[in-house]
Amino acid sequence: MAYLAATITNLAISIHGKKGSKLKELKDFMPVWDKAGQPIKMQTVEEMKEALLHIAQSFKKKPGNQPKQRPPKKIAGNG
Repeated sequence: MAYLAATITNLAISIHGKKGSKLKELKDFMPVWDKAGQPIKMQTVEEMKEALLHIAQSFKKKPGNQPKQRPPKKIAGNG
């Protein structure tokens, strides 16, 4: 994806950019996963639990939106 993004960006720069514009490099579009010198913050179990509960609460159905309980329809020829 980074290669594709760099290619498209460089095409756009070469067609529409000002004369002498610097083209982008592949590394400009690569994610940086580990930043040297920055401490890694570990998430506590309580923080994980709180995040998951927050997600679950956002998916709870509201009382007015639940389907009505109906008996199943009889299938033709089933008596």
